[in-house]
Amino acid sequence: MLFATSFKHFRKSIAQSIYCQANEGDSSSAAPSPVQILMEYKDALPEDAFAKLIDIYSNESITLIDRERAAVNYFSNTLPKDVKARMPVPFGFRKLPEELQSRVKSIYYQNGMSLRRN
Repeated sequence: MLFATSFKHFRKSIAQSIYCQANEGDSSSAAPSPVQILMEYKDALPEDAFAKLIDIYSNESITLIDRERAAVNYFSNTLPKDVKARMPVPFGFRKLPEELQSRVKSIYYQNGMSLRRN
């Protein structure tokens, strides 16, 4: 349990760091919550797909990493290419040069992408 708590704090500090870098070093700004990040997908996704995404992230019976894994698997195996093309660049990669953002996006949303445990 101690590890899980420490890991949560570690992830939060990483998210805070990334968010501050993305906002020109303004360390007073709080990192966006998962709900705020998910809202970015609302305009890109059909209503049923967005509802599924919210369902995935609302499932507190699994870890956050398992929720992220389920979301990526859902994106890559279910959504049509035209919907994937409208998806935003994943939050942690937005400070990269435009060319790299494009490459990350194409990998992240590619058909058949799967994040699984070994």
